Amino acid sequence: IVEGPFKLEKGSVKGTVIADRFAAESVMLGADLYAPGVLHVRGEVGGDVVIKDPKGRIVGRGKLVAYPNKRRKEGVVVRVSHSLFKAPKVRESRAFREGYIYDQTLPSMYVARLLAPGEEDIVLDMTASPGGKATHAFEVSGGKARVIAVDHTQSKVKRLLESIKRLGHNGIVVIRGDSRMLSKTLPNLKPTMVILDPPCTGLGNRPRLEFSVGQEQMYNLIRLQRRLLAEASRIVAPGGIISYSTCTITLEENEDIVMWAQRELGLRVEEPRIPSPLSRISSEPLVRFLPGAHDTPGFFIALLKKE
Repeated sequence: IVEGPFKLEKGSVKGTVIADRFAAESVMLGADLYAPGVLHVRGEVGGDVVIKDPKGRIVGRGKLVAYPNKRRKEGVVVRVSHSLFKAPKVRESRAFREGYIYDQTLPSMYVARLLAPGEEDIVLDMTASPGGKATHAFEVSGGKARVIAVDHTQSKVKRLLESIKRLGHNGIVVIRGDSRMLSKTLPNLKPTMVILDPPCTGLGNRPRLEFSVGQEQMYNLIRLQRRLLAEASRIVAPGGIISYSTCTITLEENEDIVMWAQRELGLRVEEPRIPSPLSRISSEPLVRFLPGAHDTPGFFIALLKKE
């Protein structure tokens, strides 16, 4: 249960830590501030500090426990004591540390549920880090499907491996590679199911400090989404299913991409096999979660079949 919003004031606190927007949005819910999200620190270790986003908005207060530096890119920098909202710190629980749970939004859980892989399936997650959808697909299959998780940077692969190890899903194969060229680098791989959750504008994420996105940025993302979906179409086995999903709410990155995939790639929209929030914007059976209607993050899912 999320509580708040609470009133936050700087008061007599002298120290200040500036966090990037994504880290600030986590702090806003009560999460501690970690080194990768820190932009600037002014204060003494052991002292109280306020945490601000890049635009100077206060999102939390806490105690500065360490300075981030070039050698120290991990670990907690600020232990947060006060925040705009308060949510359970799932990742600090014993159940999380011992691999009994994975923190994932309800819409994201629908990806593996709609695919419902079985023991005969080969599931490829093209942009898999941090591992939520790949590990969930593995669990839905009872650990019997062959799951392959791909991402392109060492840091993302590291997060994947950490998630898999914590959950005990050692049967998942992790590959570091460029998913835009998998048909060339892995020409013999013919998965029966592909999970594609590409980079997007993320306008469905909650909480958000702002919703601005540039037109050029969106068009660059759309080009990447189309390229990744075209590669998914090339690599999936005939009769196979591609799950295309985003955590955004724009037509250009969702319904328009599906229309493009049908017209240019010859893919066909597949009817979901379990009850789900079907889109009211399109006549196609597309899954769309809307924050105002479902009290969830904004999310979009389309199942596309290769004839």
